[in-house]
Amino acid sequence: MTANGGVVAGAVTLDPDRPIDRAIERCLFGALLLFILAAPHSIAVTQGAFALGLALWVARMIAARRLTIVRTPVDWPLAVFVIWTGISVATSLDPAWSLGRMRGVMLVLILWLFASNVQSRRTAWLLALALVLSVAGNLWWTYLERIQGRGVKIATMGASPLKKWGVLPGDTILEVGGKPVDDLESLNAAFEGGRGREPITVRFTHGESDTTTSYRRGRVRREGDGVERLAVTVEPGRDFRARAYFSHSATYAETLQIIASMLAAWVVCSAIRDRKWAFWMGLLLVATAGALVQTQTRAPIVAFGIALLSMVFLRGGSRKILLGAGIATLAVLFAGGWFILRGREVQILSPADQSTQWRLTVWSEALPILAAHPLFGIGPDAAKHRAGELQLFEGGKLPPGHFHSTPLQIAVDRGIPALLAWLTFVGVLVASLGRLVRRLTVRENEEGSDWRVTATVLGAWGGLLGFFISSLVHFNWGDSEPMQMAWAVAGIAFAVGHLEKKREAEDALR
Repeated sequence: MTANGGVVAGAVTLDPDRPIDRAIERCLFGALLLFILAAPHSIAVTQGAFALGLALWVARMIAARRLTIVRTPVDWPLAVFVIWTGISVATSLDPAWSLGRMRGVMLVLILWLFASNVQSRRTAWLLALALVLSVAGNLWWTYLERIQGRGVKIATMGASPLKKWGVLPGDTILEVGGKPVDDLESLNAAFEGGRGREPITVRFTHGESDTTTSYRRGRVRREGDGVERLAVTVEPGRDFRARAYFSHSATYAETLQIIASMLAAWVVCSAIRDRKWAFWMGLLLVATAGALVQTQTRAPIVAFGIALLSMVFLRGGSRKILLGAGIATLAVLFAGGWFILRGREVQILSPADQSTQWRLTVWSEALPILAAHPLFGIGPDAAKHRAGELQLFEGGKLPPGHFHSTPLQIAVDRGIPALLAWLTFVGVLVASLGRLVRRLTVRENEEGSDWRVTATVLGAWGGLLGFFISSLVHFNWGDSEPMQMAWAVAGIAFAVGHLEKKREAEDALR
């Protein structure tokens, strides 16, 4: 509050001569930096940094005696979306169950946390740089795991007792009795000890599925070596989808798409300004794109290609840069297609494969529910909890989950008004950040402004554009890890926009 009781919306710098103010500013920056560094790796650390950042933000406002919230172009559509979500929770088929989804909705505060507390353009691009460099913390594991392999793949199989567990040639055994196996010796040793009639579990992958079955340990005889005893030959398992430290490859893919887009923006913006930056960021981009294709997740791979070309067009690059972006896009798409065809039982663009059929099935099931509940929906996540009652997921043949499309999921869960608010948010965000990139590019060309600031906003624009494109066939806005990252990069970009408005206002007064 001001002395007159009004609310001040905007970033405020505390008194650097007061120790408590200095401590708050430094700790708040530390919380934002920790959030950024942890985002590609650990949801627990990221959410801890988020909670700490909120607490320090409140402390900062108390110290400043002002409500310091930066206004952004997306405030109103997001406010409508959050309010409508609250109403849909109250009118849900299962309000108590749907209430848990509000935790995910509240992650939108990340946008305002960053937008309101990034105090300078330098801080903005440093945070963006920290995010893209942090990805190296999981890239090493992605490539090492690919080289070493995960589990053991059954190359050939005779009269093997493993058939009792449902294991077939081509399957990859990951664990036996809860312990990982990585060669024939460890596979053989896993069946040692215990009672013959005691059940033992075998976890293995078969095509797209991850299966765990149990059978009597005594089915494997006690004597003999691995080949004689198990009647199999094995090789390192490499037909897997990279996921680094995440629980699912699609989650890893969505985070990599955002980071790869931000890296591409730095390469595009530095290609003329600073070749050294372009070289090193280009190397990291190649490594990140390589990890992205190893996730074998089609939508984020395609989304990154579209984002890359769109960023070059928005930036206004030369024909040479545009040609290079086109070649890079084709290389990523071809590499992604090779990995997908080699490692998954799906086709690139076929409605007949299992993954596409799954989506077509749940989409067709969702439409009648939307028609019956168009205003407030059935409540967030109620479809999963009431799947049997609503006769969803092919009568229980498919695992209960979500509808594999963010717009459709929002409409079914929260109603058509919430979907319209969401689409308005997407349109306003893409348009407003696109205009900001254009202004920064002009200022950069005419006044020699820092190209790294332009790269930060351009990368955020591209990463979010790709995230929205992928959301058409993925419910990625229900996945906390990439969603947190998306809100953060949006907040950083809007912070730059706020700082630019202040700078333009100051220039107008001179």
